[in-house]
Order: sequence, then C-alpha cells, then structure tokens
Amino acid sequence: MTIVCSICASLRYLRNTKKVFGGLAVCLGIFTGDLMAVDIDTTWDFNGNLTATSGSATMSYRGDMGTNNVDFFASEQDLGLAMPFGDNSGVMRFQPTTPNQGLTVKLNNGGAMVSDYTMVWDVFRPGPSWDSWMPLYQTDVNNNDDADFFINPSDGIGISSQYAGTVTNARSNISWDRIAVTRSVDGTMRKYLDGTLVGTQTDASSPRWDISGGSFNILADNNDESSLGFISSFRFVDSVMSGSEISDLGAVHAGGANTPGQQITTDPAVVSPGSFTIAFLGDTQNYSSGNPGISSQITQWVADNKVARNIQFLVQDGDIVNSDATNQWDNARSAMENLDGVVPYALVRGNHDRGSQFDFPTRFGPGSPYSEQPTLAGFYEVPGQATWDMRNTYHKFEANGQKIMVLTIDVSAGNDVVAWAGGIIAANQDYRVIIDTHAYLYDGGERFNNAPDPESPGLTFDQARDVLLRPGFAADAVFNGAAYGGQDGETLWNTLVSKYQNVSLVLAGHQFEDFDEFKYKLDQGDWGNDVYELLVDPQNMANGGNGWIRLLEFDANGSTVRVKTYSPFLDQWDTSADNFYEIELSALPGLPTVDINGDGFVSGDGTGTYETDDVVAFVSLWLQPNTFDNPNPADLNLDGIANLTDWAILNAENPSLGSAIAAAVSGINVPEPNALFLATTAWLSIVIISQRRPF
Repeated sequence: MTIVCSICASLRYLRNTKKVFGGLAVCLGIFTGDLMAVDIDTTWDFNGNLTATSGSATMSYRGDMGTNNVDFFASEQDLGLAMPFGDNSGVMRFQPTTPNQGLTVKLNNGGAMVSDYTMVWDVFRPGPSWDSWMPLYQTDVNNNDDADFFINPSDGIGISSQYAGTVTNARSNISWDRIAVTRSVDGTMRKYLDGTLVGTQTDASSPRWDISGGSFNILADNNDESSLGFISSFRFVDSVMSGSEISDLGAVHAGGANTPGQQITTDPAVVSPGSFTIAFLGDTQNYSSGNPGISSQITQWVADNKVARNIQFLVQDGDIVNSDATNQWDNARSAMENLDGVVPYALVRGNHDRGSQFDFPTRFGPGSPYSEQPTLAGFYEVPGQATWDMRNTYHKFEANGQKIMVLTIDVSAGNDVVAWAGGIIAANQDYRVIIDTHAYLYDGGERFNNAPDPESPGLTFDQARDVLLRPGFAADAVFNGAAYGGQDGETLWNTLVSKYQNVSLVLAGHQFEDFDEFKYKLDQGDWGNDVYELLVDPQNMANGGNGWIRLLEFDANGSTVRVKTYSPFLDQWDTSADNFYEIELSALPGLPTVDINGDGFVSGDGTGTYETDDVVAFVSLWLQPNTFDNPNPADLNLDGIANLTDWAILNAENPSLGSAIAAAVSGINVPEPNALFLATTAWLSIVIISQRRPF
C-alpha cells in the first residue's frame, strides 16, 4: 500500500502513520477524507517492448539501453531455452550494462516512498555470465552507487556479503530461475528461488533500500558489475508477499512472473478412461553395457501393464547399446523379447549402434522377431543392402479409433531416406505421424544445426551454442547428427517434419536430459499444425538411467496427450515439470476429396469450366504448389504439389475421371513424358489402393 502525497514522501514515518481528524487528513495541508492509497502490482513480460502486461507502473530504458543493449524474441523456444511451465513467452536479451544503462521503473504513485515491497524476476543466466555479477535492482534512480541486490559470481542471490541459494543448480542445469525478494520497513529481506526461501537477512533497514521518489532501476549498477542475461518477466508489488504466496508462485512460467509454475495435480497412476498409451524408452546403452536387469524390468513392466494402461506400442530412440559388443547386443535383445508378441515396438539406430550387429537376424535386422511384428507396414530398401532393411521403417496401428503411424529415421539416413519418408507420410494423411530418430535435439530444446551462424563468424549454430551455454564444458556440437552421415535436426525439420500436416510428434534421444527443465520444443509446421519435439535420454543418471520410461497417454478426445514418467526399477512416478505435463495435438487434416472444384459433384470430361468440370479443375492446377496461404485442392496426398501421384489417387477413386484427366494432361506441357505417364499410372493406382486398405 503506497501513500500518495508528494510532500509527505520525504517523511518516512508517514509511510505507516495516518493522522485523521474528523475525516480530515493533516499533512502540511488538509485533504478531504483519508489519505489516498494505491495498490501497485505490475508485471512486464517483454513481448517485444517494455509495455506492462498488467498494472499501472511503467518501464523505460536508461540512456542508450534500448538501441544498443537489448534484443527481443517472440518465444523462449526461439532460443532453445524452454521453460518448466507454459510455452511461448516473450524474452528480452540484455548485454552487460554500463552505468548509464538499465531499465527504470516508475511507480506512478505521486512520488511516494515505498519501504515494503516484493520483486520477482524470471531470468536465465547463460554460461558467459557464470563468474560475473548480475545486478537485479537499484533503488538510486540516478545509479550513483552500488546496486542493491545481485546474483554474485558464486551463483548466490543477496547483498552486503550475505548471499544465499544457488542459481541454475550450480551450473549443471540449463534452466530458468524465478528469483524473488521481499523487503520490509523493519529491515528484513527474504530471498527465494523457484518459490523456496533460501535466505533471510535483517540488516536492510537503511534508507538505501527505500524506494523514494516513486522510481527505481533494474539491471543497473554504477561500476559495470553487470553481465549478459535473458529476462522473460518482472513483477513489482508494493507490499511484502508472504512466504506461502511466493511458494505458490513456484518456478518460472511462460505466462509471466504473476503466473504460478504449478504442476498438474492429478494422480499419474490413474489412467484416463478411453485413453491408450505409447511408451517412450530413451537411450538404453548403459543398461545394455552394465545394468541389463533394469532394461528387462522396464520392458516386462510394459508387457505386464499392457491391459491395465492400454499400452499399444513402445518407441525406443536409439543407442540401444554402448558399443558393438556381443554381450551388449545379447542384453538388448533379451530385454526386447519381453515385448515380442505382446506389445509391438519400434527401434532406431543411434551413433553407438552403427556396428553391424543391429542388422543381424538374431538382433533387429531382417528375419528377427522385430521384423515380424504385425504393426510393421514397410521399410526403406537400400539397393544391394538387404540386411539394412530394418534401419528405416514405418509402423501402423489403430487404437480407440485413432490411427497412429510411427516412422523411424536412422542416425545415418541420407536424403534418399528423407524423400522416401516424405512419400510414406503423404500417402497416409489419415494417420497421426510420430517420427522416431536419435540425434535431433539438444538438451534445452534447440535442434542440431550444422549451418554457419551469421551472428558468430567462423562458427556453426551448434558451435555458437556451445560458447553461450557450455563454457568450460566439453563441446556438444561434435555430436551433431550430420557427423554420423545423417541429417542434423534443423535439416530434418526443414525437409521433412515441417512439411506435412499430420506430423504431430518427434521423439529423440542422444543428449543427456537428467538435470534440465526441458519438456519439449513446440513449433508450427508449414501448414500451421503444432509439432511437439520431445527428448528422452536418462543414461547419465545412476544405474544407467534408473529405469525411467516416458508414457504418452492419448486421451479419447483425440487431441490431449498426458505425458507421464515412471520407473519400474524405483517404483516411483516423477511429477517434476519436465516429466509430468499435458500437450494438445492439432487436429488431423481431412482427406481431400476428388471433387476438385468443390461443387458437390464428381464429374467432368474436360469440355466444361473450372466451376462445373473436375477434369478442367484438375488440369488447371497441375504441377501447382499447395501452400497454407494458397491451397491446391488437386494435391490429394498433401505433399505440396499436384502431380502424378495425385492423379493416381483420383484414378483409383474414379477411373473414368482419371482417364479423362490423363487424356487432357497428355495435351499440355508436363515434365513427365506422356509414355512414362501412361506406363506409371497402373502401378501408382495399385500402390494408392493398397495404402488405403487396412494393413
């Protein structure tokens, strides 16, 4: 509560004292009624500017801060800095501030002094700042002395040699921090990290910590004790929030510093009625090499709970073994035997699996139990390499009326595999597609990207990330999927994942994810569909992973997926933010109709107009692109262009219409020779028909 009286502001005792005489307040003058009071609770979310999201206070740049020192990002996802709760928060990156820079907060309270207050920051402190000071607030709006609250070079928060807590988990964690401080007029200062009280000091009674004149600074210090950082939200309250109120705020939420980072409150052991589950098993290499009993315990639990949890499928994301040793492959094969004939599954090779044993019939190659599963719908055939057939596969099943296709992409997959995969996805638009691959995402959410970074001359995007987030640690850039002869994550996104409306999930491993707050990366494909990209790799935990398995529980509504994490080894559920949450999948596109012009009739012979003749409509759209902004109804397989494959789909549905179109197309200039066109039609018709049949 702030007393509004500019004259009285300098008289500190009036902050908590009101003299009222017969309804008249006396304060070096007479006002009608009690002293006016204003509650201030303002939050800034840095959505491209300094405008407050809520509340009456305002914020502005000091000096040239706005022109030289800040960059705004539409989402934390753009930075690969996922938050523990929520998605798509605005973020401001700030460089180390000079004494003339920082941000000024004006409370608009008539200049009244504020002695009781709470401040909350949602911040990310990157690697280059770990051994530096970061000023959080400064009550002297002119910045003539030291800031009044810091993160110190040893990762604590506080002031006056009293620092407490550990920001970013002692540097082992790529994570955001919600830092809160309360100060009361009696000099008590309480410090919180992610809702937990980490320290209290009682020596903050000096006027130094009063906010006089109605303004103060954040991110400002008088002698360059500042560092690079990211801020997604800041909140100021002109009262002392209680410990329980701050505890309820918890960890960082993309909704802002006034939004609680709370967890889902439902019991993870409870299965939603009408749902089914896909189990997601991360890198098993350290089970195979040293803890084989745990991986067998996991798969046996999945088999035992097939009915109780309606487990329809299991996906494993590569690095099945740690090296190409016979005993490790024996252990891996033994673990998966628990699922044979009970729960179908898909595996993909990781960089540790590139030896020849994966392809053996006694392992997971052609002739193995893996190759004989009823859900296996096809595979990519490498000419002259028949033993490689199980490296890139697709699996189809239907559960509770929902059609699911799991597509595996090998760690060494080339452009030919990507083209094949695109064709499979395009031909199965009525299936929700899950892509299973190994080296795709970093811990924290950025995709592997081997391209040059224009902002970091001489470095790739991956190398620049190492400089920002991993100073003093072994480089991650060397683990890019392209290093293994395959695709980096960004390339796979651009050439495959983003291109199809029915791709909903990417499941990957390869990168340790045991200490982060990363749930998933959320992007929109070219068609506006949401794509959730998940990382699971607990290999660096005790016992090779402590038996954790991710469970994707698909709700009966066809869109909600409850993500849960359980360890049969520990008999324990993990309800932390990055292991227990919900996502909402985009609706699947409806299959296009062969009524090309949309007039309600499938008819035409090529002699009418677009509006009345489907033959004319199809021919006019021939080889035209199909985009989100300019849809092409003749692109029947939704692969981005109307071409020969779309004609085959139409011909399979309506041969008379197909024949008329074939005759019409033969008279226009197309890249395919007419002879090839006619020779291919019968084969394509058979392919399309077979792909539309239940497998």
